[in-house]
Amino acid sequence: MRSSGLLSASLPRQSLLFIAALLACAPACSDAPTSSGTGGAGGAGGSGGSGPGTGGMGGVGSTASASTGGTGGAGGGATGTGGGVPGNVCGNGSVEVPEACDDGNTAAGDYCAADCLSVTGACGDGVLQSNETCDDGVLQSGCDALVNGGDGKCVPAGTCSPGHVNVPGKGCQPELVTEHVHIMVDNTCKMTVMPVEFTVAAGQKLKLSYHNHSADYPVDVWMMYGGGYTDLAPGATWDEKYEHCFGPIASEGYADISTACSKFRLEIHCL
Repeated sequence: MRSSGLLSASLPRQSLLFIAALLACAPACSDAPTSSGTGGAGGAGGSGGSGPGTGGMGGVGSTASASTGGTGGAGGGATGTGGGVPGNVCGNGSVEVPEACDDGNTAAGDYCAADCLSVTGACGDGVLQSNETCDDGVLQSGCDALVNGGDGKCVPAGTCSPGHVNVPGKGCQPELVTEHVHIMVDNTCKMTVMPVEFTVAAGQKLKLSYHNHSADYPVDVWMMYGGGYTDLAPGATWDEKYEHCFGPIASEGYADISTACSKFRLEIHCL
């Protein structure tokens, strides 16, 4: 106690205050420094994928000092719309893998199959398809504009092949029409004639033959121009020499067909 008192007395006042301060802070200053700060926020999550995939992971938070890292940002949602080239569509007019053709529709019989996976024809192959008006197996183009000339050959629309004429509603038809008249007479002498009449289009001509199908009765065939055939025997045929409807003007003609006990007038209308 006496020594302490001597030390205190011998030190200046300023020194004593400095030592006191050191003794007061010693317990606190002996521990390692710490930081109570919060780490930085995590980075934003990746954006959603272009398809139905899961969005990207959130970013990693800051770990500066000894603080706890921030919470990662939320991953991007799986809300992206799938991208990429759309799949092939048959009938859109564009040939896409695995198509062999695409004519802009899904109908069959027009050079391209309904599923666009195979070519089914071409102009000039001799097969008339739904997109053609004529295909004679010779011409390699124009099958959608040409017409059948009446003999199977393709010709420009509005014309016909030689020996043929254009009949409204029927196209090109033979200029000379040959027909067969059937005459039936039963055992009671009742007569039936087939066909019962002829109508000939303008520009066409008609040539007839007559066949007597009767087993018992001979038949007379007499024409309006004053000629014909008499006593056509049962089972026999007569080929008329002249043509009907050979003029440019509409007219009417006929053939009177008769037996001893029956008769029939076959009318011929020339348009």
